[in-house]
Amino acid sequence: MQMMRQVSLVLLAACLATESQAHVFGAPADASGVPVPAISHGEMAVLSRYRSDVMKLAEETGQGDADIRALVMFTGLQSANCAWGLVPGSVTDEANPLNECAHAELAGVKTMLFKLRDLPVAQPMAGELVARIDRDMTLAGAALIQCEFSAEGFNTASPVVPDWSAVGAYLWQRFGKFAMILLMALAAALTAIAVLRAPARRAGPPAG
Repeated sequence: MQMMRQVSLVLLAACLATESQAHVFGAPADASGVPVPAISHGEMAVLSRYRSDVMKLAEETGQGDADIRALVMFTGLQSANCAWGLVPGSVTDEANPLNECAHAELAGVKTMLFKLRDLPVAQPMAGELVARIDRDMTLAGAALIQCEFSAEGFNTASPVVPDWSAVGAYLWQRFGKFAMILLMALAAALTAIAVLRAPARRAGPPAG
């Protein structure tokens, strides 16, 4: 049993190494803005729950800092580019065409949070947020959960635009069969209701 565990760990390490080598990202096309370091898949899933808290703190305390203003604009634009997270799987599924865009958005939120922690006016609240997020990430083992975009860095001057032509195919692949089953069930239910109501309509009103 111990030997099997060791072999499994070796295979897992090899897969992660192969994955990291297979996806090598170049520098952003325009690096004139604020650098946004990469964020792991697991970190992103945890940080998404705190996005509104970080954005609120930035808007209340960080407007005097040029980098934070740029990050607020960047994350807002990325949120719109990602359809505001309305497409299922945008954050959690690396096969989703919007996942890279979501990485860019939440990497921007993470960078913003650390810059807020360096501002005297925001430091107490930002420090508390960092502690809470760090605790949740540790409990979730977030840093160990990687995907193909976990090594990609970004820049506020180079927003990520998703491939919208692939979104429809993704949704059909993930949910098309389920949607068809629902439609068939709905059609069967409507047919049954029509059949049950038909005799009552043919009978007409009762005689007086």
